[in-house]
Amino acid sequence: MWIAFLWTLLRVLLWVLIALVGLLLLLILLLLILPLDLKARLDADWTAPSWEEEMEGAVRWEASLRWGWGLFRATWAGENLHLTFSEIRFLGRRLQGSKKRERKPKKKERKRSNRPWDWDLIQAIATEALRFLQRLWQDLGLRLNGDLTYGFADPSLTGWTEALRHGAGVRLPVHLTPVFVRPCLSGQAEAAGRLYGYQVAAGIWRGLKNPVIRSRIAERIRFKPLRYLIARGG
Repeated sequence: MWIAFLWTLLRVLLWVLIALVGLLLLLILLLLILPLDLKARLDADWTAPSWEEEMEGAVRWEASLRWGWGLFRATWAGENLHLTFSEIRFLGRRLQGSKKRERKPKKKERKRSNRPWDWDLIQAIATEALRFLQRLWQDLGLRLNGDLTYGFADPSLTGWTEALRHGAGVRLPVHLTPVFVRPCLSGQAEAAGRLYGYQVAAGIWRGLKNPVIRSRIAERIRFKPLRYLIARGG
């Protein structure tokens, strides 16, 4: 009887373990395939009647982040440099702000290590980080459109900006119109892009394949077969 009970309990635990592993794999799959949408909008009406007068109006902006077709949504809006609206929702439910944490007593400062800087590792991380950001920007597929009129307080700066833009052959989806008679920023512009988790994971994986980074990771692993596998590049 006890043997049958233990066998049944073992089978239940095995099925629970399989279910947990399945849920974990499903969560990882969702993180890899669900889209992350990024959007931003700018509405500006900030001008000065003349050089001697102050700027009037405001620059209103809005930015939103949506993951999984609305499973998670975050929205921020503001005017000039002030945040006027902020909302975070998960499964359609608004999340409340986190509670204030009590201040913990300061820990004693650790003695600084005299270990020399690993410049090879720093250079490798910096190189792979730049490549990662470049790939991420390409994968984002950012779409820009809009029409803006701008002018700096110094008209010569506006002229230099236009000369540099046309001289370098920079073409922007946003139509820019310079104004040389007064400082201003008016018009509207929008930006939108989409990322997937597997694109981020692929970029991180490419960075970890760098020989310098891979060897430093292998040095910190005590399990010899795994350390050997990572050092050899998988």
